[in-house]
Amino acid sequence: MKTLYEVLGVSKQATQPEIEQAYQASLALLAKEPATLSAEERGIREKVVRLSLIHISEPTRPLYI
Repeated sequence: MKTLYEVLGVSKQATQPEIEQAYQASLALLAKEPATLSAEERGIREKVVRLSLIHISEPTRPLYI
């Protein structure tokens, strides 16, 4: 299982701008994924990336899936 940092591809010492840049890059990669992903799987991956950004940016905010 990946950590939230691994999902975004950043280190635990990453700055907020680096985290946001990695978030945008992750979403861009998902958009370029081949059509082999189902809409449901793509949605789940996007949600994981989004929740990773939220939790890393605000660690005290609870995660709701």
